[in-house]
Amino acid sequence: MLLFMVSQAAAQYPGGSWEAATPESLGVDKAKLAQARDYALTGEGSGRIIYRGKVVMEWGDPKAMYDLKSSSKGIGVTLLGIAMKDGKANLDDLAKKHHPDFGVPPDENKQQGWPDKVTLRMLANQTAGFAKKGGYEPLLFEPGTKWHYSDGGPNWLAECLTLDYGRDLDAVMWERVFTPIGIKQGDIRWRTHAYRPKEFNGVPRREFGSGFTANVQAMARLGYLYLRDGKWNGQEILPKAFIDAIRHPEPGLAGLPQHEPELHELAPKHYSMLWWNNIDGTISDLPKDACWTWGMYDSLIVVVPSLDLVVVRAGKSLPREEGDAHYEPLKPFLGVIASAMAPARAALPYPRSTVITGVEWSPVESIVRSARGSDNWPMTWADDDAQYTAYGDGNGFEPFVPQKLSMGFAKITGGPGGFTGTNVRSSSGETIGHGPTGKKASGMLCVDGVLYLWARNAGNAQLAWSEDHGVTWQWSDWKFTTSFGCPTFLNFGKNYAGARDEFVYTYSQDADSAYNVADGVVLARVPKGKLKEQSAWEFFAGLHADGTARWSGEVKDRQHVLKHPGKAYRTSVSYHASTKRYLLVQPIASEEARDKSGRLDVRFSGGLAVFDAPEPWGPWSTVFYEPTWDTGPGDSASLPVKWMAEDGRALHLVFSGNDSFSIRKATLKMAEPKPVWAKGAVASVHPLATEAGLNAMKRGGNAVDAAIATAITLGVVDGHNSGLGGGCFVLIRRMDGLIIAIDGRETAPALATRDMYLRDGKVDDEASKTGALAPGTPGALAAYAFAIEHHGKLNLADVLLPAAKLAEEGFALDAVYARKLESTKEELAKFPASKALFFKEDGSLLKKGDVLKQPDLARTLRNIAEHGPDWFYRGEVAEKVDAWMKENGGILRKEDFGRYEAKLHVPLQTDYRGYEILGFPPPSSGGVHVAQILNMLETFELASMPVVDREHVIAESMKLAFADRAHWLGDPDFAKVPRGLIHRDYARELAAKIDLTKATVVPSHGEPPRAQEDIFGDTLKHTTHLSAADAEGNWVALTQTVNTAFGSKVIVPGTGVILNNEMDDFAVAPGVPNAFKLVGAEANAIAPGKRPLSSMSPTIVLDKDGEPFLAIGAAGGPTIISQTLQNLVNVLDLKMGVEEALGAPRLHHQWSPDELRVEKAMGDEVMKVLRERGHIIKESSGVGIGVSQGVMWDKEAKSFRAAHDPRVPGKADGW
Repeated sequence: MLLFMVSQAAAQYPGGSWEAATPESLGVDKAKLAQARDYALTGEGSGRIIYRGKVVMEWGDPKAMYDLKSSSKGIGVTLLGIAMKDGKANLDDLAKKHHPDFGVPPDENKQQGWPDKVTLRMLANQTAGFAKKGGYEPLLFEPGTKWHYSDGGPNWLAECLTLDYGRDLDAVMWERVFTPIGIKQGDIRWRTHAYRPKEFNGVPRREFGSGFTANVQAMARLGYLYLRDGKWNGQEILPKAFIDAIRHPEPGLAGLPQHEPELHELAPKHYSMLWWNNIDGTISDLPKDACWTWGMYDSLIVVVPSLDLVVVRAGKSLPREEGDAHYEPLKPFLGVIASAMAPARAALPYPRSTVITGVEWSPVESIVRSARGSDNWPMTWADDDAQYTAYGDGNGFEPFVPQKLSMGFAKITGGPGGFTGTNVRSSSGETIGHGPTGKKASGMLCVDGVLYLWARNAGNAQLAWSEDHGVTWQWSDWKFTTSFGCPTFLNFGKNYAGARDEFVYTYSQDADSAYNVADGVVLARVPKGKLKEQSAWEFFAGLHADGTARWSGEVKDRQHVLKHPGKAYRTSVSYHASTKRYLLVQPIASEEARDKSGRLDVRFSGGLAVFDAPEPWGPWSTVFYEPTWDTGPGDSASLPVKWMAEDGRALHLVFSGNDSFSIRKATLKMAEPKPVWAKGAVASVHPLATEAGLNAMKRGGNAVDAAIATAITLGVVDGHNSGLGGGCFVLIRRMDGLIIAIDGRETAPALATRDMYLRDGKVDDEASKTGALAPGTPGALAAYAFAIEHHGKLNLADVLLPAAKLAEEGFALDAVYARKLESTKEELAKFPASKALFFKEDGSLLKKGDVLKQPDLARTLRNIAEHGPDWFYRGEVAEKVDAWMKENGGILRKEDFGRYEAKLHVPLQTDYRGYEILGFPPPSSGGVHVAQILNMLETFELASMPVVDREHVIAESMKLAFADRAHWLGDPDFAKVPRGLIHRDYARELAAKIDLTKATVVPSHGEPPRAQEDIFGDTLKHTTHLSAADAEGNWVALTQTVNTAFGSKVIVPGTGVILNNEMDDFAVAPGVPNAFKLVGAEANAIAPGKRPLSSMSPTIVLDKDGEPFLAIGAAGGPTIISQTLQNLVNVLDLKMGVEEALGAPRLHHQWSPDELRVEKAMGDEVMKVLRERGHIIKESSGVGIGVSQGVMWDKEAKSFRAAHDPRVPGKADGW
């Protein structure tokens, strides 16, 4: 029978004042909170940080009043939520429905007809098109087509709501929001309209654009209301649909162009409903679900649901530098606060899931509890449509059985909101004995009408089965006696419907007893027709090289399928059909959770973890992880398949919390549906370049045409990284299977000498970086021309002329370009043509938002389009370079241009776990060392490793490879580069040197086999990367560069071409580091006509059927190798999508200097353990470890996926 019991525990709300707690008591890093506070105080003012409902830090006068400026938008829009709750408004209502005179004045708006198209959602999303000021402003573009930050639009929204209520909105706000959440009169004020008449239809006119004055006490309560999903002490104040609209922006918003992109960089990607957010991860240390109101002087109300965190701050402006990206001033504040919570959150054992991005649990007070005093509750969905379960140490459902049972049985009928629990009596199955003294059910499964049960506490576990739905049980004459102390079954649908295959799968923590935590979970399987036969069982024993599961009949060969060091506890696994993922649930217990008898007990408090994976054996990612859940998770928990909604979003957790049959609803947050790009895709660091590539495809071109169009356009809009004055590597996999490696690397001039940078025996390292001696002969154009002539569909002119038009008309500088100019302005100013282009007439430097026009470059591009590449290599450009070099002490000559040719190389091919990796051979060191490191990593099972172990192994492998790079690598036409570097035997030899417990010293390079005989060399007669692919099967990975920012800083007058400084990529002297701190040896010494060693690593991956599915590469000097490597590991080992792979935290080790650069997003816990293992950690943020781009084919969705690195602006798009 059924008995409901509801917990009275609830989220903590403040009464008249907030409860305070020390940061230490909640596991928060106090020093980091103080660091964030001190940063905020550079702008004076007041602030408060609330974690888990308690104030953990505050500063300034909490009663001081501050003009919140545009933070008012996020407060005012609360009334839209109230109107939605009252049924007065819907987000997609036309504004005209609420306001007959909407949008007028001015009359010009009416004449356009645009006001008739504006919805309330557009007003809240800043896509309506009104001009910035708060009065009656003109519409600047057709509504819904662009994003533009405005006060005028939000103020029209306020007028619509005023008409809806017919009264002063201030009164509505006090009645419906401020008073119910405990804000006191005097803590917040809302002035009347400053830009329009004070009254409207006889009532005061309020504005959303600005107007609120408040103290941090009021701000904190408003933030807490939003944190608690619009509820306050059980009362719904704001509807869930409104809160969801703020936290989950509509999918199309992120892709809209900005009307004035220089003002609020990337804004459409992180804005919704008049609130800012971090959904695109721009603030790397801050969770993506963070959202905030934000006004002038940096007034902030910040809500982070995943951290249970509210931060408020008001005062004067935070520090910012000219050219800073829009979010930059917030990073030292919000990013540091979020990182302070890391000890409390603990390091995740696996990365966040990209399929299921989170779980929203129903309130604690909504938990249904029945069968009080009984626990365990494994469940299965049987052939009669009922669910069967078993309880432990209790009397079951009411009416209770008379005797307390160690193991009893029950039948569950109905849904989670109205189920009936009926005890099933069984003389052959019921057991007596409290705790470990009696058998207890740990897993149940129905297959072909037979119930199967795993019983723990049976030394170790024993199988039983029932052919009459639990009344009669038979027991096996064998047991698991090694490990598998608490086995559970993987459950699919009704009566095992929808099973993956003909096997039954069983999981357990790797321990002999159910009462012990372990370091991981083990897995066994058996043909479903042979469950009762001990000899038919086999055990997961790791992964084969191709990523498939290895099985063994010997339990001693078992390996962990999931690693959760010191926390792996009782497990359940269910198949989630709508996402095709396996959901593994574990209560989180620790040794501290043992009761007085010594047994672990998390019935009343503890943590909860939910992991997901595409296969029963992984690779796993984290859906939910909370070391201290808001209620006791119980000693066991599961997600019954029968109680999963058809769309997969609503689930119900059955758990033994509070020693009961407890049910809690969970709503899964799914990743936004992705666009279908069936015809092609392009990814690059600049939107205009990506658009140029797509346009080339749309004009009839293929992926090669798109890649070259993108590359040439990048030379216009991203000239600090690449251009006609630089070089490139182009890797193509054609639709017919032919693989081409086109080498457009720069060459040393004929007058170059080995010691040309030595002055009195000392290296003049500036000469190789800046000025007339720094450039090599540019090769990019020759490679472009060869690629498009032989492998494209368009003519070179077809892709040159649009770039010329863009160069002539100009484009607005983004923050990245502006920062590069600022960092190199002194060097650029030394060269007249460079100074003329990048400085204004008054001598000031161009800044973010300024329009850069390049008429000389436009002319050069047009002449090449008309006359062909010879005009560049044997015509005017070569002549002008020759003359300038002679006048300025350079050695580059027109003859160097005239003899330049792009080279064709045999691409480098290697296998990794069944995938074929296509890389670029020397003079790229990237292809060699990506392959070499992958060969080392293939000896480790990366997918099942804990994060810190995996990162340690990757770092150690990098170190060994870069030691080899320093000695062996160079231009194969001039140096013997051993093929043995990528031999598997050599990789195994190197991998054996890796100590999993500590960082090892690598004193020097290794010795690959046949180093002098088996060599590379086969030919066929600041960097940026881009990737492109098309539906015909053409794939391109292209990496190009001028080396450091703006290369040599030289623009030869009349050409507009920025010349590279690739001579610095040679070893100017043995052991002397270049601009990237790389050292080299004789193999990379300077010689006339020689190509300098490069780290560029354009890479294409073929799947196990031999079809291309990934094109990837990176920019960032030597970090290109480590980025490309880690991106491949993320996709091939960890099964990430390309977007997640590029956004994941990175590390980099290049042997010399002996330091491990680690992105802060890797987490404090990981860095702490790496330090303990002996790594010298150098923390990195922003683009310190480079920038990647990639295109991937999603076979299941039949769509391309493209991604640009989230660390910088860029664009990935398709069609």
